[in-house]
Amino acid sequence: MYKWLYLDPYAEITFNHSRKRCLVFNVLDSKKYLFEDKEYEMIKRIFENDYSTKITDSDVKEYKSLISRFEGNFFGGIYSSIDKPLILYPIINIQRNLRKFKTISSRDQGTDILENLLELSIHFKENNSILKIDKIIQLIRDAENSSLKKINIYIDSYSTHKKEVEILISFLKTAKIKTYIEINIKDYYSFINDLPVTKSNELFALRVIIADYDFNEKIVGEKNVTLKFKMSNEEEYNYYTSKVSGRIDCDFEIDFTKADAAFLRENLFLNEEDIQEIKLTKQNYDANKTLNRNLFGKLVIKNNTVYSGENSSNAIASLDNDINLKQIIFDSLCRSNDWFLIRNNVKPCKSCVYKNICPPISENEIQLKKYNLCNVLN
Repeated sequence: MYKWLYLDPYAEITFNHSRKRCLVFNVLDSKKYLFEDKEYEMIKRIFENDYSTKITDSDVKEYKSLISRFEGNFFGGIYSSIDKPLILYPIINIQRNLRKFKTISSRDQGTDILENLLELSIHFKENNSILKIDKIIQLIRDAENSSLKKINIYIDSYSTHKKEVEILISFLKTAKIKTYIEINIKDYYSFINDLPVTKSNELFALRVIIADYDFNEKIVGEKNVTLKFKMSNEEEYNYYTSKVSGRIDCDFEIDFTKADAAFLRENLFLNEEDIQEIKLTKQNYDANKTLNRNLFGKLVIKNNTVYSGENSSNAIASLDNDINLKQIIFDSLCRSNDWFLIRNNVKPCKSCVYKNICPPISENEIQLKKYNLCNVLN
């Protein structure tokens, strides 16, 4: 009869080998346990032996505290048996599935590819060419039987794109897809006078963007709109909050293109204690190991080009050509760096024990080209 030290299959392990540190995450209760030095060495041994390793009586004495921690928190312990216990420990390999998926000759076989489309964003920018609205409407119509549940419309210049915006809004009145519209305060009143339906139709949610102290007192009294303030420092934040005191439908967003490092660190960076408090389901933990939950399933249209992310430079398709929604989604699955941009693939996060716990990489991190907005490895 032998003694085997084991971990239960719902105990997920991540390592920082250079610092001899590891994290055990209990997906049942979302609790996290850090181990270092010789305890790290034992957990590494358990991991390399398929979640159970033979131990001696001297090991039991030496690792008494570790074993007590396993057993006291119900994610492992000692098992006595002649044979090594079989632990079906967690493994996910979506990349292997993708490689197989790429060999499918017909995009209609094997999977309902439209289920991978979750969100569509459309940008009307001041200096961009006139958008091919007929092609965009075609994409939305093709998505009728997809999982598309959200459309974002970003209007940076209403006067430049007035005709296309009106055509698109007229079409979306009849589509059963929740649509979020963001528009600058300078264009808001002309837009709402032309398209009052965006305030009265429950399918639309309207946000007014306010930045650079461009504030109009009149906007505070507007109903059925959310005010979204973009700020880069504490002075701007104090200014805006004083103007809208008591109003609850307000959002505050940091302008990453203008905020300095000190302001970001103070207001945005996570500490290790913050990460320890994060509650995560097994489903989301597994997702964090394979795909980006912030970006997966999103398509972005800018300047008649389709991208798989707001800050992506790799075009998936052009509206100037014949378009096929299934082909666009297929190419996003196979070629996109955004849908599968996970912390395990970027520095310095890939060496951090919290890489599968932290929120997925955001568009802001991609824009900044800095992936660890935290104080763990800094």
